[in-house]
Amino acid sequence: MNAKVFFTVLISLIVILLAVLFTDPATQKAVATTLGFNSNFTRVEPQSVDPGKIEIAKVRRVVDGDTIQLEDGRSVRYLNIDTPETVHPTKPKMCYGQEAKEANIGWVEGKEVQLVTDKNPTDKYGRDLRLVFLPGRDTGKIEESVNAALVKGGFARASIYKDNPTFEKDFLKYEREAREANIGAWKSCPKPFEE
Repeated sequence: MNAKVFFTVLISLIVILLAVLFTDPATQKAVATTLGFNSNFTRVEPQSVDPGKIEIAKVRRVVDGDTIQLEDGRSVRYLNIDTPETVHPTKPKMCYGQEAKEANIGWVEGKEVQLVTDKNPTDKYGRDLRLVFLPGRDTGKIEESVNAALVKGGFARASIYKDNPTFEKDFLKYEREAREANIGAWKSCPKPFEE
């Protein structure tokens, strides 16, 4: 067999193999993920944090699952997540709200944290919007943030601020994984994150 025929047969076999592999959605997803692509075969680039936007501060108290008060009196709302309500002035306590608050207390209350700003530093209520990292965590890796840990643990859902969309895909992925794993509020609440 000459080289031209050999390569033609080889290419044909590869095309057939790929066609078989990529007709099954589960196989498509597994192969894409392994190769560093999303399921649409668009290259997934890891997001990173601008190191110039990092501030060190001490947490005075945890207000609820997604809000803390700093020693200097500022209120910080965790960026791109939403936990069930525990202290809303017009809404009742929600299923899994206390668990989210307790998880947040365990991670950050009384501790020094690293606060990272995205594009817009405040919300419409004047609260600082931040990604929150524990000391020693890599602020260049969004998956190491407390925000991400709350979503991954089923304590929070993704809630993307339109003017701070940098990590939207990451948080939506963490939420999807928690839902699929049926953990936290996704397991314990009949209608998670609804009143």
